[in-house]
Amino acid sequence: GMHIAERSLFLGISRMLWAFNFEKAKDADGNEITPDMNKLTEGLFVLPQPFPAKITPRSEKHAERVRQEWADCQPLLDANMQWREALKEVPFSTYTPEIPMKN
Repeated sequence: GMHIAERSLFLGISRMLWAFNFEKAKDADGNEITPDMNKLTEGLFVLPQPFPAKITPRSEKHAERVRQEWADCQPLLDANMQWREALKEVPFSTYTPEIPMKN
């Protein structure tokens, strides 16, 4: 599971960096807003609290590709934006857990 999670994160982050520029947001006076790295959520999973950012497509070509990929995946998602079924390209899409036999 760890290797699949690492690969998924790598692919997701790589694709976002390919498609978008990530920059600091600016306030009304044009000054960059630096997120406070000490503002974290509390609980089991600690994450940064939401902060403003400027995320823009690297180019119109990149934006069009993102829009097309999004449109292509829509038929595969249900109303809750979850996969309707396991993708055939995923190695474990045919996995069926063994049912323990009763003694």
